[in-house]
Amino acid sequence: MIIDSVDFYYASMPEVTLEADGSQDALLVRVVADGLEGWGECEASPLTSIAAFVTPRSHGVCQPVSASVLGETVNGPDDILRIGRLVGRNSMDLLQAAHTWSGIEIALWDLLGKKRDEPVWRMLGYTQNHAKLPYASMLMGDTPQETLDRARLALLPQQVGDQLDIILGRGGPVGLALAGETGGVVLGGGQQATWHRNVGIRD
Repeated sequence: MIIDSVDFYYASMPEVTLEADGSQDALLVRVVADGLEGWGECEASPLTSIAAFVTPRSHGVCQPVSASVLGETVNGPDDILRIGRLVGRNSMDLLQAAHTWSGIEIALWDLLGKKRDEPVWRMLGYTQNHAKLPYASMLMGDTPQETLDRARLALLPQQVGDQLDIILGRGGPVGLALAGETGGVVLGGGQQATWHRNVGIRD
């Protein structure tokens, strides 16, 4: 397959606040090759990630990510690794390049899986697919109780063992309260501690 195009879809809340929560905006990536589509997401600043794909080159190792992706061949996992190394070499001085590539890489795995009618875990060499913990993220409330109430609402449709990422702020005790109810909670921020039922807090 030849990579024909890469398209970016930028979504944002009507107002982006100063809260340390990256879920206020998002950047989806669509890669098209041989009539198939693969989708990924850049977990990064959306507009700077788009800029890293389209910016004019500055010099040999400060090229746009597009220079290493468009027109490349993807027929197997080794090709994805090869393109990743190419991006690393050609865009090593372009600070946002790794973030832009991350979404494209996910889309390429999706694309390759569709082409082969094969799950990514099998293409990575695994013999079985292991269960995953669901993940969610939300803004803190103005009080610990409000944060706890929001988290309870978010977890209602889920089962015991769900994982919740709470952006660190005003609700320290909230995580421990939720852990007792859900079986596991991750407190996010500069440092993380994961609490699991019957295990306690661990780094």
